[in-house]
Amino acid sequence: MSTALSALKFKPVEQSCASYILDLQTKFPSTTEWDENGGDLETLGRQTSRTPTLQSEDAGQDSEADAFEWKRLALRLEEELEELKAKYEAEQIKTISLTAQIEANATSEMTQRPSSPSQDATSGTDARGSNNTVKKKTTKKASAAKPAAASTSSSTLEQGTSTSNTARLPDAFFDLKVETLNDTQLTGLFSSFSQLLSALPPNSTPIPKAQKTLLLSTTVRALHSISGILRDVLFRKSNEKTPSSLYRFQKVASLLRYLLTTSLPLLRVHSKGKQKANRSLRTSEIADTILDTLTAHILNPSIHSLIPLSEIFIDEIFCNTSRGAKTASKKPQSTASSALPKDPIDLRTPVLNMVQDIISLVGTSHYISGFRESLSLTTVRELVALFDSSATSIYAELAASHYDQRETYTCSCSVHHRGTQSEDPQEGPIAVRRKMARKDTLWYLCSILHILLRGMVGEQDTKDNPSNPALRTPDVDHKSESIRLLREGVLDTLLGLIYRCRTSKSLFGNTEDTYAKPGEIRKDEIDGNAMEVVIDTTLRSRESYEGQTEKPEGNSISAVVVLDEEEHEMVLGVIERYYWILSPIVEQDESDR
Repeated sequence: MSTALSALKFKPVEQSCASYILDLQTKFPSTTEWDENGGDLETLGRQTSRTPTLQSEDAGQDSEADAFEWKRLALRLEEELEELKAKYEAEQIKTISLTAQIEANATSEMTQRPSSPSQDATSGTDARGSNNTVKKKTTKKASAAKPAAASTSSSTLEQGTSTSNTARLPDAFFDLKVETLNDTQLTGLFSSFSQLLSALPPNSTPIPKAQKTLLLSTTVRALHSISGILRDVLFRKSNEKTPSSLYRFQKVASLLRYLLTTSLPLLRVHSKGKQKANRSLRTSEIADTILDTLTAHILNPSIHSLIPLSEIFIDEIFCNTSRGAKTASKKPQSTASSALPKDPIDLRTPVLNMVQDIISLVGTSHYISGFRESLSLTTVRELVALFDSSATSIYAELAASHYDQRETYTCSCSVHHRGTQSEDPQEGPIAVRRKMARKDTLWYLCSILHILLRGMVGEQDTKDNPSNPALRTPDVDHKSESIRLLREGVLDTLLGLIYRCRTSKSLFGNTEDTYAKPGEIRKDEIDGNAMEVVIDTTLRSRESYEGQTEKPEGNSISAVVVLDEEEHEMVLGVIERYYWILSPIVEQDESDR
């Protein structure tokens, strides 16, 4: 089907589809139209019609094999086409860079003043006199001065050809070579990226469309390449020995920051005059391409990695503690300290800092409306997946039913790739470590949600601003609808957690005055005005959950999530903030419809 659709793109306008298909059949005959004896397809069909059962089975197997072969061929052709496109754009970047250097050299030569004949004669006389009186330097000093002069000339040429957009590669790029992290593709991508930046006009000058397209494609490829290295660092197994993973992650994060700080400002179009609306729309499309790649290949894997990173960190702590105790008891005191295992590597805080850094770099411009809402929905879904695991939910059958609807990831944690009941027990040391990892992951996910919420506060004030084309321009009204749906999804999912989350003391009867029964609120922590809001929120979440969630047969308590007091406070804090911010926006959007 993909081959047929691709072929239809090249159909002449004046030619009909039937005639075009006949021409394709004539120019590209099928290999199955002729048998080994040279007979045509009709004769072969009459011969094979005598054994319909065997032929149907063979035909089914052949069709499946042909389908897989076509799929492999199409994927291989796509890879080759992408490689050729990258090589072609690299040559274009080289051409643009050479053209900029030639123009800069010509400009520098024209700006130099021509010397007068009298000055030349005077300078020649002075030069001859100085040559006769001044002694020659030694050979070593002369040889040492030649490279310095060469470097001076090269630096002068570089200063002449550079513009305000020129950005040198950071030191982290060269440090990655020492760590054998970057391959040839990453090196070539950042070299082309640096060459293109040096050839672009200053920031005050609009960038031509062709150069902007090259900058966009080069940035997207660099993000893909960084994503491959980032996944290797984040999604690792607990038994893999990677002592430099923290160092490697920091260098990759610095490369990512360099890429975003240099490319995002240049991809914005300077809008003037009558073409302001069209340029704003084109800028929105460019920003969507960058942010889609950034979200799918950098931010989403970083958020998904918090669960396996927490489990690996907790497992390594307990394994190192047990190994260290055995080593210290068996060996003498002089050698026990040297034989102790190294401290486990914790990448969760660097991941959180990188996510916060990216969100702050992207900013809260109206060109990126919906970016924070999309990430919030991804984080909330990861939060729900954390609660639906067999180590958290009371009934593992409910968790298994929800797990079938979630996509899997390239990690071996207990949430994304949860095993059976025997492989993932609810009691014992493994279950205790899983609960500890869940509590740590919950803190990091709630921190990301609080970071994302800061940008949504400003959007409420600028919602009715007519200068916001992403929400008010008729050509892009679909964005406003998408943002509304994203906010409703985040709010409904968080409200559903109110009915599900319970503390262990309030659920199993060990209640006090400070704890509430299921479905009630704690009166000592809220005032009278907030009480009505929480009751209304609880009722809405109860109706939403009972109406949309498929519950198993038996007791309705199967959907309850058991949390300790600290986890319950973290979840309620996030739900409260999101409800106060998103609920007025969603209600206002519904009233405007």
